[in-house]
Amino acid sequence: MHNEESKTLLVIGATGRVGRQVVLKLVKSGCYVKCLVRNKEAASQITELSGAEIYEGSTDMLGALLEAMGGCDTVVDVHGMKPPRFTKFTDLFIQPRYDETHPYNVNYLGTKRVLAAMKIQNVKKI
Repeated sequence: MHNEESKTLLVIGATGRVGRQVVLKLVKSGCYVKCLVRNKEAASQITELSGAEIYEGSTDMLGALLEAMGGCDTVVDVHGMKPPRFTKFTDLFIQPRYDETHPYNVNYLGTKRVLAAMKIQNVKKI
């Protein structure tokens, strides 16, 4: 259960290679961690941790960001595509609106939504 005196953080991308380690270290340090994940089934290791709570959603869902971010002091954003997506040569010629996995949509617009949700929820640290 959540201890009111502990810091509450939201980790976006908690099931990734970096995200899992971040969640584990934060929980071990006594923080209460909310985890925004695209797939709850992929978060089975996290659900076993006391002091971690799972929210399903992604950075393209402002409502999910707002819900998960409620009551948080800080956001740790380590989101990305799975598998990792580096810019492809064709990305130079394809409009991002035709490809939801385009780096513009995931990295730029996703981060922009995270910052907008932080402003709405009055979260000061990322």
